[in-house]
Amino acid sequence: MVPLVIGSEAGKEILQPLAVVVLGGLFTSTALTLLVLPACYVQFRKFLIPKKTTPIQNIELTQGSTV
Repeated sequence: MVPLVIGSEAGKEILQPLAVVVLGGLFTSTALTLLVLPACYVQFRKFLIPKKTTPIQNIELTQGSTV
């Protein structure tokens, strides 16, 4: 795809827009996978991993008492 974007051969005017879109999609999906998703996991980790409680803490939470 890169030669279609930067090359000057015959048929470039038809295939170049497709090559630009494909390369843009590849770069975007790679950046999202390598940068954005790990950052989201780090940011929202507290919502993804449930807090560990003991059975006694669970009873206290359901009854509304505090220690």
